[in-house]
Amino acid sequence: MRNTWVINFLSLFTLFFLSCTVLAQTNKSTHTELGLVVGPWLPSNYTKLTEIVSLTGVRIAPAFGAFRHEITLLGGKGKGLEVNMLTWAIRNKVGVVDDLDLFWLFGIHYMRYKPKYAYTDIVLPEESANGWFFGFGNFVGGKKLKARTEFTLAMRPGRHLYVGVGFIFAFGGDDKGAEDTAKP
Repeated sequence: MRNTWVINFLSLFTLFFLSCTVLAQTNKSTHTELGLVVGPWLPSNYTKLTEIVSLTGVRIAPAFGAFRHEITLLGGKGKGLEVNMLTWAIRNKVGVVDDLDLFWLFGIHYMRYKPKYAYTDIVLPEESANGWFFGFGNFVGGKKLKARTEFTLAMRPGRHLYVGVGFIFAFGGDDKGAEDTAKP
């Protein structure tokens, strides 16, 4: 784990590099998005984590640059675990099919969790982890209120899959630019 700072630096550098408008697809929207998300979190290869946990969270995505930057705060409790996670991601649309409102995500995450021994009330010390993730999803709905589904796979220190469903509400900005576009 001595090279963790290198991985974290490269992840941050990559996020900032991908945020350059020269390399980006077009995001003409000037609105801010606020939403709720729920879904199962499936950890693998984490120390003392074996339970699937249902996470609930809130997300904000301000209009900034060529990509949509998303900040998400997730939390949940299971029978033997308490998880809190903060993520920062860049999102952009995939303009392959006009009828589908598809997007991809790339970001970093920081999480804290409290595991318990199975079948006991003994709580272990709180642990933290950070790493990077990527994902994809789609939107369904109008310009101001949309349903959202997403699948994200995270790496470092273990791996986890998060399947989220929820909605976003767009506010502020002008209506003619309320759509993120993938056309250069």
